[in-house]
Amino acid sequence: MAIKHKCVVCGKEFYDGQGYVISRSGMHLEFHSSRCLAKFFTRVLFESSDVSCINETIKKLTKEYEEIQSKKAKKIE
Repeated sequence: MAIKHKCVVCGKEFYDGQGYVISRSGMHLEFHSSRCLAKFFTRVLFESSDVSCINETIKKLTKEYEEIQSKKAKKIE
């Protein structure tokens, strides 16, 4: 029997292996598409009264992705 998930944003049901399922710190979030995932986390970022708890993570990830892009650009040259 296939496992079904339900998107927290639009309510659409989808099967295991499709969509995005995030489980962390006792929280379980299911998104049927990248659009729903982006919509959800955009609201989290803009509606949170205290985003200071994620500022360091955002800075770290931004720097990490910049380094990856730089390495790719050097490989192409």
